[in-house]
Amino acid sequence: MNRTKKKISFPGQNYAFAVLLVLAALLLRWLLDPMLSEYLPFWTFWIAISVAVWRYGLGPALLVTALGFIAGDYFFVEPRNSLAFVWISHVAIF
Repeated sequence: MNRTKKKISFPGQNYAFAVLLVLAALLLRWLLDPMLSEYLPFWTFWIAISVAVWRYGLGPALLVTALGFIAGDYFFVEPRNSLAFVWISHVAIF
């Protein structure tokens, strides 16, 4: 008897994992914040983007890019805890 395991999946599964990647990158950057302070605010999000594009494709990677930019700007770019896009260089650096 040949028993094969079925993969359980749902529509949007790749996008759900993309959001989890952003949350993991945000947590890691938050833990490293005492050492990095305002330097490299998007560093962990770059890793999440790389993993997303490699594992899940372009669509989820674009979602990670957008959410990572918003989260990084809100939590780690001065003025903190605001979405004030003060410098266009923040967008260019990301």
